[in-house]
Amino acid sequence: MPYETLSLAVADGVATLTLNRADALNALSMQALVELRAALKEIAGTPTARCLVLTGAGRGFCSGVDLTAERPGLNPHDPDEFLRDYFVPPYQLLASLSIPTIAAVNGVAAGAGMSLALTCDIVIAAESAYFLQPFVNIGLVPDLGSSWFLPHMVGKARAAGLMLLGERLPARTAAEWGLIWRSVAGDSLASEVAAAAGRFAEARA
Repeated sequence: MPYETLSLAVADGVATLTLNRADALNALSMQALVELRAALKEIAGTPTARCLVLTGAGRGFCSGVDLTAERPGLNPHDPDEFLRDYFVPPYQLLASLSIPTIAAVNGVAAGAGMSLALTCDIVIAAESAYFLQPFVNIGLVPDLGSSWFLPHMVGKARAAGLMLLGERLPARTAAEWGLIWRSVAGDSLASEVAAAAGRFAEARA
């Protein structure tokens, strides 16, 4: 199916899904979430896809939920509807894919974007990229898995600092902490990701 907020290509066993709202740092609008869910279903139903690479267009991976986009049709008396019916399904699909998943983090991964990256099996980030839990700045708690991911992946003290202080975590530090697999020079990100994806694509049961 045609997509407006992302692009999907499958070649040589690798499905590459690129969030494509570069002007908004690939923030997730209602339409983007609907299309993300559809794209992940398409990937799950594509036998030739043996690995998924998830990345973002432009200078960001994903800046989280799009707080400026309209959300038509939501029930004003159900504040959980957007999170439950639009965010949770694609994240669950990503987590349950039967093929390896790689997040190629080329820039900011904030809020729901950070959770999106951490939902993948392997995260490779450019050294210029960073991770951010901005929820404290808008009076919310971390969602979409971050409140579970972070304590389990980096320990209670570091998780609490990330969530309660809302400070940027550079990719290099994220790798040192064990939050992500590897931090690489920006001009090496594509080749590092391609090498890892190629290994999965060439593997045989």
